[in-house]
Amino acid sequence: MILLFIIGLIVLFYLIGYTGEEHITNDAPTKPVTPKSEKPKAYIPEVHKPEKVEPEVHKPKKTKAELIGESFELQIVTELKNLSKEYKVFHNILFKDGNIMVQIDFIIVSPYGVFVIEAKAHKGTIIGDINSQYWVQKLGKNNYKFYNPIKQNDAHINVLKYHLKNISFIPIVVFNDSTTLKVNCAIKMNELLDTINKYKKVVLTDKQVNYVCAIIYRYKTTNPKDIEIHKNKVKQYG
Repeated sequence: MILLFIIGLIVLFYLIGYTGEEHITNDAPTKPVTPKSEKPKAYIPEVHKPEKVEPEVHKPKKTKAELIGESFELQIVTELKNLSKEYKVFHNILFKDGNIMVQIDFIIVSPYGVFVIEAKAHKGTIIGDINSQYWVQKLGKNNYKFYNPIKQNDAHINVLKYHLKNISFIPIVVFNDSTTLKVNCAIKMNELLDTINKYKKVVLTDKQVNYVCAIIYRYKTTNPKDIEIHKNKVKQYG
């Protein structure tokens, strides 16, 4: 009897656990999620821009005479610093008016007039006069001719006068202190300040002084081409 009871239970459990159909849930089957693969980035090669190479500028070497002349002018610059503030000093001005260019060593604008200075670093003995076309430099047994600096300075002043009418100009030619001067129309550097300070009569108003300075600023050029053209003309004509 007990055995039949046990067999009945086994049959009942078997019928409950198996229906003859496959068990289906309401949940939709979960599809495996395939991770989105990122699109490979396009390869951009690194571009190295070539460095800009500035063309090398070969400046011509200065001659010994040019270096001596520059050294002498710097001595004059130092000397002129002793002038008062009422003197406006311009050094090494290349004044350009159209096709005309003149290089002026010093222009000093003041109420007492406009001083135009031609500086000569020549050594030895200098012989000449105001009317000679050329002066002579004696160095030992050798003689060298050079253009009369008085006439040279007058030519510079004439260019300035074209733009600066009714302005009082005072020309000065100054030589190195070691030079022996056999001329009465030029001075040595140690006489320069005294020569300038001799002029104490006011001949220009403040307005005129400013106007002269404005004209110098307007017509001076620092263009390398102009400088080269002028240097070539100097070499050509001496």
